[in-house]
Amino acid sequence: MLEIRPAETADHEEIVQLWHQGWHDAHADLVPSEVLAFRTKDDFPLWLKEAEDAFFVATDDTGVLGFVSAKGAEVVKLYVQMPAEPVERDVYGELLNAMSAPGPGGDASEDRLPHLDAQDGGADANHR
Repeated sequence: MLEIRPAETADHEEIVQLWHQGWHDAHADLVPSEVLAFRTKDDFPLWLKEAEDAFFVATDDTGVLGFVSAKGAEVVKLYVQMPAEPVERDVYGELLNAMSAPGPGGDASEDRLPHLDAQDGGADANHR
């Protein structure tokens, strides 16, 4: 069963692995080779530790399937694992839906993900 929840310290290794791989899949062929020296697997744990974003993960019994980070009303990072086989659910869509779902009474609450409007911001490819 898919669960969307705030990231925990125990999720960090899987977040870093997904973030590193996803960044390289999307950007490695587009940036100067000098940039790649600053995008090693050792850099991503440091960035996660220093991040001011709120991180949330999509998990199932196999582990972290994706994550999203938000700072205020802006989605800063959104990475979803490429499945080995097609899956019935859309993890990307589930993360976005959870981020935009209003909390009880129509407002965000501390026990839910923050309310984000698609018009308030989107994924920023310029972020780490």
